Amino acid sequence: MTTLAWTAAVVGLVVAGALAVALFMERRRHREAVRRSEAAAVAGAARAADLAGRVASREAILATMADGIVLFAPDGRAVYVNPASRELLGRRFATAGEVTPEILRPAQQPRPRRAAGSRA
Repeated sequence: MTTLAWTAAVVGLVVAGALAVALFMERRRHREAVRRSEAAAVAGAARAADLAGRVASREAILATMADGIVLFAPDGRAVYVNPASRELLGRRFATAGEVTPEILRPAQQPRPRRAAGSRA
């Protein structure tokens, strides 16, 4: 074999080795990314389960309170009505999104005016 052939063979082996190392490193990075993604998914599921438990607990507290609670959206629709408020008000809210009578809507408070030249 000539020197040129040996050189070409060595260069070919070096390039093949470099490609093998690059492939190995890429697979390693991919496995690490998958592992991090799976860990984040597990952590997200745990946070979601914790939040669902907290929401259920608070809903149970609100549902069993003797005080009536009605939460209103800015447009005057009831977004939450607990059973005690239905009993106390003598009115049944068919759905949480129902428009409430004017008497039950929260009063609109005018915004205070700023004096001329004052900064907030």
